[in-house]
Amino acid sequence: MAKAMLINVTHAEESRVAIVENGVLDTFEIETLNRESIKGNVYNGIVEGINTTLNAAFVRYASDRPGFLPMDEINFKNIPLLHGRDENGHRHQIRDRLERGQRILVQVIKDGFSTKPASLTTYYSLPGRYLVLMPGSDSSGSRGRSRTPSSGSGSGRSSRS
Repeated sequence: MAKAMLINVTHAEESRVAIVENGVLDTFEIETLNRESIKGNVYNGIVEGINTTLNAAFVRYASDRPGFLPMDEINFKNIPLLHGRDENGHRHQIRDRLERGQRILVQVIKDGFSTKPASLTTYYSLPGRYLVLMPGSDSSGSRGRSRTPSSGSGSGRSSRS
């Protein structure tokens, strides 16, 4: 399983990074110096509109920036059901969780591009030096490898059975 990072910085104002795994492009990001990236930033936003066809909400954050919040990116532990709504086993709809004018905390997962708004989530991820804080998430993990004197490989995996 070969994994490679390709970096292109031929122009001083733009850098491109691609991650290729087994000959297939996994990630590609472009960063320009004249435009600040807000990916990973957390904001207090206001729901501006709800599109039931897309099952998504449009959120205004950081003064006047538009954002797109699909239902798949709503953490039900952080955004509970609205008053008077019940689950009754039906498929979750965006209107059961959000309403116009509601204030919610969102994190940018993808910067806006051209006329497209930024992609947002309520699955917050706050990376630190050794671990990642993910409030409202059932999963846990740490950053990087942990090296212990007993493991010669340094893989960070335990051999417990």
